[in-house]
Amino acid sequence: MTIGERIKQARKIRGMSQRELAKRAEVSAQAISKYERDINAPSSGVLLRLSKALGVGVEFFVRPKSVARITPDYRKRRALPRKREAALIAGI
Repeated sequence: MTIGERIKQARKIRGMSQRELAKRAEVSAQAISKYERDINAPSSGVLLRLSKALGVGVEFFVRPKSVARITPDYRKRRALPRKREAALIAGI
């Protein structure tokens, strides 16, 4: 998973728009769009501000995905809301 995909994943889990994230991270919305599409890579300073704005550690953007989703057959009802499940899978 690329850094851009991780930024987009964390932003969506937090329920933020690109503009809101841009404002919190003190960059332009266009820059966020380019980061998410992997056109540009954020500098280390921007990555720190993004991690703070998204409430994740910097390592979230570079670590390999290590959580696997297991869906038991016996469950008929969802125990977790979808956003919480996505956050757990993402490791947030």
